[in-house]
Amino acid sequence: MGDGAVHDTRQLGGYMTLLQCWIYEHFPRICKRGDRGAVPAHLPRACRWIAKHAVEGGLVTYRQRLDALLLDDVLFTPYDDDRANHPFEDISMFSGYLRCGGVSVPYLPERCLRQFGRIQCIPPDVPPRPASIDWV
Repeated sequence: MGDGAVHDTRQLGGYMTLLQCWIYEHFPRICKRGDRGAVPAHLPRACRWIAKHAVEGGLVTYRQRLDALLLDDVLFTPYDDDRANHPFEDISMFSGYLRCGGVSVPYLPERCLRQFGRIQCIPPDVPPRPASIDWV
């Protein structure tokens, strides 16, 4: 979806990414997807999918399907059947910046609470990054 939205993109390809797995889970009607069915609990959920890159009409077809999406075409809670294997932990509700090496990124689970089976409210603005994230 990220590359397909860029106006001068002509072709999509490569290995399956985390984003592609996320698209398969949340947007089942966007593209063909090979579904292997349930995977064992110790394997990543991405093992469920077989990437199918060929779509008749190519990128134009993807864009048309994205433009035609309706609310019923989106699965907001695709992981409900996996909750027994991976229960929701309250620590997941940490909201703030995460740092790994020299990179710090906002982690804002309040922006996707429906995916956790919670009630979604209007989330607050993204907080500014602290000057000294090491102390936070």
